[in-house]
Amino acid sequence: MEKIILERGQGKTTELIKKSAESGHYIVCFSIDEASRISAEARSMGLDIPLPISYGEFIGGKYSSRNIKGFLIDNADLLIESISKVPVTAITMTT
Repeated sequence: MEKIILERGQGKTTELIKKSAESGHYIVCFSIDEASRISAEARSMGLDIPLPISYGEFIGGKYSSRNIKGFLIDNADLLIESISKVPVTAITMTT
């Protein structure tokens, strides 16, 4: 699993848009509004991507997995926080 670690506003989502256009993988993002913004950003970049889905849709399994080859998670820290009722203070990841 590739990790893209940059400060806010430094191009993380733009990188995911490029990867989505190359691979056809779906971007998973914070909200439906953010999914619309990402879709519009991709169009403005001249790139065709699958319609992004929200964390809620992702967690609830509200997607057809038959046509999905992979996911690109935007702001994974926010995804983890969105599924926990208490603050998450640390995570580990395998290289």
